[in-house]
Amino acid sequence: MFKKSILLVALGLSSLFTSAQNHCETDVVNNQAVKKYPIIKDIEKQLALQMDNYIKALSKKQLAKTTADTILYVPIVFHVIHTYGSEYVSDNEIYKCVADINMMYNKQNPDTVQVIAPFKKWIGKANIKFVFPTKDPQGNPTNGITRRFSYMSTNAGDLAKFDQWAPDSYMNVWIVNKFSSDHASAAAYAYKPATAAIPYFAFYDGVITVASYLNTDNTISHELGHELNLDHTFGNTNGNGTQSGIWFTNACGDDGVDDTPPTKGYNTTGCIAGALYDTTCARGYSKVYVRPSTGALDSLVDYPDTCNSQNVMDYTYCSKMFTIGQTVRMRAALNSSTASRNNLISSTNLSKTGALAPRVDLKPVADFSTNTYFVCKTGAPLGTGVTFRDRSWRDTVTGWSWNFSNGASVATASTSTVANTFSQTGWATASLVATSNAGADTISKTQVYVADPAGNQAIGYFQEFSGADVAQYPMFNYFNNAWKWELADVGYYDNKCIRYHNYDTRSGTAGLALNTPEGDYDDFYTTAFDLSATPVGSPLNLNFFSSGAFRSANFDDMNDTLEIAYTATCGTNYTTIKKISKADIATVGTRSEFFVPQWQGDWKLNSIDLGTLRNSSVFFRFRYRPGVFSTFDFGSGNNFYIDRIYVSNMPLGVNTVELKEKGMTISPNPTAGNSFISVDGVTNQEVGVQIFDVTGKLVYTAKEFVFDATTKVQIPADAITAKGMYVVHVLTNDKTLVQKLIKN
Repeated sequence: MFKKSILLVALGLSSLFTSAQNHCETDVVNNQAVKKYPIIKDIEKQLALQMDNYIKALSKKQLAKTTADTILYVPIVFHVIHTYGSEYVSDNEIYKCVADINMMYNKQNPDTVQVIAPFKKWIGKANIKFVFPTKDPQGNPTNGITRRFSYMSTNAGDLAKFDQWAPDSYMNVWIVNKFSSDHASAAAYAYKPATAAIPYFAFYDGVITVASYLNTDNTISHELGHELNLDHTFGNTNGNGTQSGIWFTNACGDDGVDDTPPTKGYNTTGCIAGALYDTTCARGYSKVYVRPSTGALDSLVDYPDTCNSQNVMDYTYCSKMFTIGQTVRMRAALNSSTASRNNLISSTNLSKTGALAPRVDLKPVADFSTNTYFVCKTGAPLGTGVTFRDRSWRDTVTGWSWNFSNGASVATASTSTVANTFSQTGWATASLVATSNAGADTISKTQVYVADPAGNQAIGYFQEFSGADVAQYPMFNYFNNAWKWELADVGYYDNKCIRYHNYDTRSGTAGLALNTPEGDYDDFYTTAFDLSATPVGSPLNLNFFSSGAFRSANFDDMNDTLEIAYTATCGTNYTTIKKISKADIATVGTRSEFFVPQWQGDWKLNSIDLGTLRNSSVFFRFRYRPGVFSTFDFGSGNNFYIDRIYVSNMPLGVNTVELKEKGMTISPNPTAGNSFISVDGVTNQEVGVQIFDVTGKLVYTAKEFVFDATTKVQIPADAITAKGMYVVHVLTNDKTLVQKLIKN
């Protein structure tokens, strides 16, 4: 997958965007597509020839008309990619969007009266009507709207285009919350027919838009124009200059449509005189046409000498019209086999999709959202609770039937929104029956965890992920995908720990599977800790051992992050205390295979100073954010493991697995030079040596083979250079031995 941000920089576009988003960056993605597949240029030439033949087949009288005789119907489907945010637009908003589109494409929008005089006679009526199908690709009844819960809604691009219906049968539109940095300043974009004809891009064919522009200044009409082979009025490049609101000042551009005069284009100026009556590029603008049959001069058409800044395909935010020439061009695209656009309007396809049938009254699809996933049981600090909100769609819901587990304060309800607290710990189940005039649908979700706020854990407690209390460490896979926390049969001290499953098995064309870890996040929580017994001013640290790797050795590809936060208010607010990334995650560096720690030397100790945190009920949240390669969208990380979570009141760096000095001797100690380690009871095995400074930073590591108790393992003088205290770990097959070492 190419990275569009590279092209944005190359074209110098990043500095051109204003606070108002531009209609689209269709030029950017299509020009980049041409670089990837130069054959697109040849397809564009073939399409242009088809268009010429189509236009030549029309009579002069037909070309002069502001309308065509036959309505072309195009099935259109909308896919809402959401996290229940502002992008979760209603079905009615989508219906309104299509109604507005059809008014614009059929010259029914009332603001055509505001079109300036030079262009009034050039307003085109395409007689193209976008209609919702009544059958989905499997032949099931539909209203032409789908919805998917995905983090890609806030990190959107081509890989957010889930659930595409065959683009030769349906025109696809995706609605998201926010574009990724590759498209950060765009409101929407689309692929033109010549690009969509390439199999790679056919997988992404359609319009994608941020929800806030769904019904703003004809944004979707603009993008559908691109889908039907229209360029921007200023051509297929975004220019290279700015001046007083005029975006394109260094060259006049043209879109290949005669009745849209050349223009430098305007960017979000609105309907100001300077944009409406700019004649810079169109003084004395006219066209001489020849008779196709004889080659003789046929006529001279004196087109307006001002730019058509009120055109839907400009960026002026003053759009009110298509021209006659544009409508002919769009109809030509729909009659062309390029990207199978002609199949969209075929009678066979209209019958298969049920596009001309009356809309079916379907029962709702039940759904609901919650404002939080982690709460405490009744009696918790602040009395935390959960709000359950109906999110059902496809029909107007008139009745609700809720049921809740875990001793819910509202066990049943018949309202669209329910506020609840729970008296029993564990995973709570909520069920909703949503009813409309057409029927009912039911959904159940077990996604809210009710925790015990009592701080039962304190100094001396270790979480080994092997006991019954593991159930009190809830793991949240919010988006139900392969990147997630899970228990693993490996560990630092025993054979159990928790793992973030982060090994992306895909390669090659599997990247087209619309599934990337970028933007995902998953949490697990500890049980509650009582930290109130340690006086403020005394050391207090959260500790754990970790082991991890990356699939790439490129530093720029090491994009995973572990964020550690705490809540002392049962989830009503969080404070981040540490972020771990890069080498701090990759304790073993790069591993191309599915990474599993092989011995204790693959692990490192993490100690986090808790400062003045001394609450009696503290939960720690571990949030993992996987990253991707800088050049494509496969996961660049590998598996990440955590074990032996505990809190200690010892200084940083002395937070150890076992403070055992028996069986291990370091001499000389203190030392100003070399020191030597002797280990009792260890024979014929390789041992690991790790040395940490007082901040918990690993400063030295080595492996040595120990034959018997007479073997001395050397700590070189240059292994630790600064004066002070260090902690030496010796890792054997069955235990960890720890001693302090003082450097003079």
